[in-house]
Amino acid sequence: MPVEMQVIAERDSIDQKTSSDKILEKTTPTNTGEQDKEFDWIVSRSPESFTLQLIAVENLDSLQVFIDRNRLGDEAYTFKTTRNGEPWYALLWGVYPDRNKAEEAVASLPSAVRKGGVWVRSFASLQQTIPR
Repeated sequence: MPVEMQVIAERDSIDQKTSSDKILEKTTPTNTGEQDKEFDWIVSRSPESFTLQLIAVENLDSLQVFIDRNRLGDEAYTFKTTRNGEPWYALLWGVYPDRNKAEEAVASLPSAVRKGGVWVRSFASLQQTIPR
């Protein structure tokens, strides 16, 4: 995953009071060559299945620091969008057959990841944001 931007903020500096629903309304997915893998991962999933959104940040370097710090490695997927005309990166984790299984999986995440609040997302909601 390329790291091209200056670090602006770490996970701890993110405003935890921002509603994820408001974030979704203000974002527009973007698809560049490097993001094809992530888009393929999202669109190839059943719309009835769920994933966990671990974090969303405006800076790819910050996202990579979070991934490295929490040893999330290749199991995490980045969903690049734009928010207010600026890049916005959501980190997605896992595929679960229903909301209950996804909610149960939150407990298995490292406490540092859970600390910031994990959002259960349906693949249907992610797929609806991708331009066709």
